Amino acid sequence: MTADPTTGRPTAVVTSTIAMTVATFHRELLRQLADGGYDVLVVTSPGAELDDLRDTAGVRTAGIPMAREIAPRGDLVAARAWWSLLRRERPALVVCATPKASLLGCVVAAVARVPQRLYYCGGLRLEGERGGRRALLAATEWVTGRAATQVVVNSPSLAARAARLRLFRRSTLRRTAPASSHGVDTDHFAPRPPDAGLRERLGLAPDVPTLVLVGRLTHDKGIDALLRALARLEGRAVRAQLVVVGPQDEPDSAHYLDALTRCRTVVVPVDRVADVRPYLALADLHVLPSLREGFPNVVLEAGAMGVATVTTDATGCVDSVRPGVTGLVVPAGDGDALGDAIAELLADPARRAAMGAAARDWVTARFRPADVVASLLGDLVPAPGPTSPVRSR
Repeated sequence: MTADPTTGRPTAVVTSTIAMTVATFHRELLRQLADGGYDVLVVTSPGAELDDLRDTAGVRTAGIPMAREIAPRGDLVAARAWWSLLRRERPALVVCATPKASLLGCVVAAVARVPQRLYYCGGLRLEGERGGRRALLAATEWVTGRAATQVVVNSPSLAARAARLRLFRRSTLRRTAPASSHGVDTDHFAPRPPDAGLRERLGLAPDVPTLVLVGRLTHDKGIDALLRALARLEGRAVRAQLVVVGPQDEPDSAHYLDALTRCRTVVVPVDRVADVRPYLALADLHVLPSLREGFPNVVLEAGAMGVATVTTDATGCVDSVRPGVTGLVVPAGDGDALGDAIAELLADPARRAAMGAAARDWVTARFRPADVVASLLGDLVPAPGPTSPVRSR
């Protein structure tokens, strides 16, 4: 480990596959590392978002192209670039998020003998997979975990799931408290009146209850169960309209777009947006039927805005509400149960409002960003001094 020659501080490398992950979710982590005495270097795939992060967050940046999916030739090129960077920087710490950046960053950092290597695991992509692909994803998690000196997961159910699968050493596994990786700024996410102009532009009726789903349009988000739930609502003559906000760039997104637009219920798909708050403000109820998560922070964001959630008992989701207090939980993949839970809350505006208020109180009290991020970093902050080198575990 060496100190950065221009600052005299030990270097902390923070990495994710794309810059948007760091820019959107981990600015508080960058702040705490810098305030804790580190010179912070962010490493992601190159692009305008990485350049913007350098300018707005006051950190150094480096671009290494990293593919989200398995790409042997490209991954080898990226590993070589990682080796050159780590030998040049000789950091005291690497903090790795997202699967590909974590695999590359942790493994090469272990070979380069970086003293501290934190793998932040925000979910298990292997859940929902079968056969060879599941085995391959499990193997990459195992390798990443063995290369890390600390593995931090972001929910109690994810910690339990990882332990059952024996993916990580118990001696290195811990979780954030109480969950999440970055908490919620409840001044930013706060109750606000719905935007009548946005409602009109989306073609929504002002007198029909609005459901909002925020998430990537793909199988893992439970879209099949959602389609069944909408049919259930139609069969029970429950009036509702749905807004789906999130990226539509997965291989199965086109299929689900077509299926949603064929529903008798009014469904409005909206692609990725920079700010989800105007859409959550339209919601009478937030719905997240996911089959797997690490921890769905959007449930906290909806709660901070006073909106109750119906979600599932899938990994991560089950930790995101207080059942019967801030929302309802149904079995993952059960579209009929999802539809019945939605109908139950749409029929009881007073109960729905009480759950939304309780959700805001819970998020405000338990999910302050500074506290959640401090629990993620643990004893890695403050940075080691020049006379007290950090040792690998």
